[in-house]
Amino acid sequence: MRTAVFFVLACAIPASARGDSCKQAFTDSSKLASEGRLLEAQSELRSCAAEGCPAAMRAVCVHDLEALEPRVPTIVLSAKDLETGRDLVDVRVTLDGRPLQESLDGKARALDPGSHTL
Repeated sequence: MRTAVFFVLACAIPASARGDSCKQAFTDSSKLASEGRLLEAQSELRSCAAEGCPAAMRAVCVHDLEALEPRVPTIVLSAKDLETGRDLVDVRVTLDGRPLQESLDGKARALDPGSHTL
């Protein structure tokens, strides 16, 4: 009997903690989106849309994630050799001083809106 009671209590605590973390992720996503930090907001919404969160919260988070995704700008980078005019692929790119990619692959990269330094 003791083991069963302990087991039930042990399971109830993480479920509550998960619900709290889901709510926090949702709250944080709204604040981040309003600050223009859309990539971080997406991450928080993916967190609260995950299977471990309550179904009603997941539905709201999925809805907000779908509404946010079209607002996230993307860029596709290309580089050319100035002397020959040929496309370059082996190019290291930084975004605002942080590594973005080690070579060009023609794929779109998401970034937050605003001015950036490449």
